[in-house]
Amino acid sequence: MRTLVVIVTIVVAGLACGPAPRVDRTGRADTVAALTGDAAAGKAVYDANCGGCHGAQGKGGVGKSLFPEFNGLTNGEVATVVLNGQGLMGAKATLSDQQIADLIAHGRATFR
Repeated sequence: MRTLVVIVTIVVAGLACGPAPRVDRTGRADTVAALTGDAAAGKAVYDANCGGCHGAQGKGGVGKSLFPEFNGLTNGEVATVVLNGQGLMGAKATLSDQQIADLIAHGRATFR
């Protein structure tokens, strides 16, 4: 029981310290950031992969709200989060580079 309490305490303390530094483990973030995204195509990507947790307008639900953090990140940083996951969000590395660029364009147009 004591071991469980220690583990839970460590996990909670780690979550309270905020997200880990964004490190692109896939090597794709710079490529994605250089692409021009299509916001309309990105909405379809968002609806299929993100909206279930982050909500239709990105205001949260199961997942956290995308405001205001999304607008404080570069396209490369957003791509890194999408590709590698963060916190409870799993990686979406199965998306193509263009789909992620489209997703970012949708976010820039929507999450203000």
